[in-house]
Amino acid sequence: MQKGICFFLLIVCAGCDLVDNSDLIGFDLTPSFVGEWSLQGGATMEGCTAQPEFNGDFSFSSAPMMVIEESNEDGDGTLVLEEPIEGFELLDVKKNGSTLGFTTREETPDGDVVLTFLGSTEDFGIIEGSVDGTAPGGCTISGTFTLSILNDY
Repeated sequence: MQKGICFFLLIVCAGCDLVDNSDLIGFDLTPSFVGEWSLQGGATMEGCTAQPEFNGDFSFSSAPMMVIEESNEDGDGTLVLEEPIEGFELLDVKKNGSTLGFTTREETPDGDVVLTFLGSTEDFGIIEGSVDGTAPGGCTISGTFTLSILNDY
């Protein structure tokens, strides 16, 4: 049985051509940041004077959110939420090649949590990097994140 499988693979691969880099001329290898975003990560919260019990390590994950690209008046594309999410904003999205930076603001009963994410991708659809921010009560946040992006292409 194994001989048949090996033989089949050799026949299939014998007809394969190696990819010539000249075949990729004109092909855009810049990652797309459009699609369903899911964030997860871990961070440390410090300096929480109003609620010291919040000081310490924590993990986080987001509900999936659809992000699309809209053209602005300069003709550049801006990443935005496809549908507004009550109490949550995606702000100041900047992309440069394989690097992505963005800020989120989430309303809580005690005030806003503002997080700034900066990361890069080595694999399409996965961005890893650092997150820093502030929370109510004097809290500062720093840690790492992974953003998974699912898209239709």
